Amino acid sequence: RLDEEERFARTLRQVIQEHPDLKIVLSFRKEYFVEIRKLLDGASIDYLEKRLVALDRAGVLEAITGLTKTASAQRKYRLKIESNVPFKIANDILGGDSAHIATFLQILLRKMWKAVVDEEERIFSEDLYAQLRSASFEELIDRQIQKIQEVFPEQESSGLVLAVLQACTTEYGTAGAQSAKDLKEQYAHVKDFEALLEQLQQSLLLTYLSTTDEYRLPHDSLAPLIIKRFLKSDRPVQRAVRLLENAVSSQTGLSKDAYLLVKEARPWCRRFTTVEVQLLEQGGKRFFKETLKAWLQNNEVDRVLRNLEEKIIELNDLELFQQVAMYAFRYHSLTRDWYRGWITQNDYHIGHNLIVNGLEGFINDLKLFDFTRVEHQFLEALLEGDLKSALGL
Repeated sequence: RLDEEERFARTLRQVIQEHPDLKIVLSFRKEYFVEIRKLLDGASIDYLEKRLVALDRAGVLEAITGLTKTASAQRKYRLKIESNVPFKIANDILGGDSAHIATFLQILLRKMWKAVVDEEERIFSEDLYAQLRSASFEELIDRQIQKIQEVFPEQESSGLVLAVLQACTTEYGTAGAQSAKDLKEQYAHVKDFEALLEQLQQSLLLTYLSTTDEYRLPHDSLAPLIIKRFLKSDRPVQRAVRLLENAVSSQTGLSKDAYLLVKEARPWCRRFTTVEVQLLEQGGKRFFKETLKAWLQNNEVDRVLRNLEEKIIELNDLELFQQVAMYAFRYHSLTRDWYRGWITQNDYHIGHNLIVNGLEGFINDLKLFDFTRVEHQFLEALLEGDLKSALGL
């Protein structure tokens, strides 16, 4: 960033030196004024300041009705505007952040013109405005979020961007505000979060109020659209929020699938409450127990069998050995080929080696935990040679 500023200042100074009569207009948002002024002063470039005032009510009305004011414009554009439409538009547009009035108005008027340009009679009617009002803001959201996705793909696809915007709405479906300090604390664990807030401002989806140190949506009309998207979203952050809210309200805890989803989404979620952290920990313990139980059932028995290979070989009882093979066949698809090999060869030692090798490969592939404790009841039964009891057959 510093290199870019230095190159810009150097290029600007060079152009002015080569063309002393040239006038250059730099247009930028007011939050960049301090940086630009410092850059110009550092490069010893003379300048005049002109602050552009946001459109007021008269300016908005003039922008809407301008094409109908002169005879030449009427002949060229053939546009009629119902009497109440300009005032309705002005009332709605002026209800938001003054810095974004021109942008919102431009999007709306472009959509209205596009809707009537091919008509025999081009009329901006109240019905047309009612149809396109929400669509104009939808277009703004779609277009700007697409720009954010190009810069912050993970933050957008995870649902983080939508969550931040939704946090700046109220329960009444209007634009709300969030303390900058609170918002940054809630997402302190998220990489490049402050850069994301800056991008949201540049994309006209958030406004920063320096007087109150708050972020807010720039217009009330955006709020219901953001809320609707948040409620319908199937992205990880929104799914995690719903799962946690349901778990808190129902007091049923998180299922294994819910736990895994919330855990995966957590890096992009706001900071969890104490209750939510407890739910996640309980879900983790439940998941661990379920997984551990399955691991014991599917793996630990086989590990004991391999460790007691000599003991099994000493059991010169083909019927008992067949029970071991049947167990392997029943529980582990990876050992089926070895079981079939033993049946085909009808040879105890070949069959034993095939089964043990198969189980060993299975264990290496599926071991989820570095587990050392053995089910003592099973081990005792196995050591006593009671395979039927140990295997539950």
